[in-house]
Amino acid sequence: MNLKDWSSSLPLLRLLDESGPMTQPVASNRLGLSAGACNLHFQRLEHEGLIHRAEQVVSGRGRPSGVWDVDHARNACITLVFDVPFFQGALLDFSGKVLMEIREDLSGLETRSAVTRRMDCFLTQAQLEAESTGIRIHQVVAAMPGLLESGTGKVLSAVNFPQLNGLDLHKRIPEKFGWPCQSAPHGLAFFYGETEHIAPETRVMVVHWDLGIGVMAGQGNE
Repeated sequence: MNLKDWSSSLPLLRLLDESGPMTQPVASNRLGLSAGACNLHFQRLEHEGLIHRAEQVVSGRGRPSGVWDVDHARNACITLVFDVPFFQGALLDFSGKVLMEIREDLSGLETRSAVTRRMDCFLTQAQLEAESTGIRIHQVVAAMPGLLESGTGKVLSAVNFPQLNGLDLHKRIPEKFGWPCQSAPHGLAFFYGETEHIAPETRVMVVHWDLGIGVMAGQGNE
């Protein structure tokens, strides 16, 4: 266990998120961890505010067992979607509940700085909303148009949204707000929901036609 980085406890967090509330002994068995190591991970995630004790289970003698779950209501992320010429932003808790959202037409903005000011305004409002309700924002996920730089998501060329050229949210958002940010082409973000549950052996094709640009995406072995 890396005591300086709670991400080492991600397997436990994923287990609780996917399987629901459970006791430490059950989680220890599912993850193949010793009781002591598993307890440390529970303590770390509780300290980070990511999980909470959901209920107590009394079974025979001894201390009652605690049932733990992800604290969906007090943890959140932000999504940003730049879809020509619109900007959509949302603050969502870990259960997927939308706590705040906007949709704005950016067609009247001519520079990247003007676009980022509008985006920063939303992010500041989301930050204030989260702070006022005791919610912790963990990351920002951005869906961007055009050609992006591999690894960072920096916009290299957005033909139909040139105001975004050079925008590097991977760098800007952590520096300004302290949240990690991941960017991806918006086509992947839009189609992810349709392909997420398709079996690996299945071949699929999705055709998206937006502003005269055809995009095909597939998931499978080939």
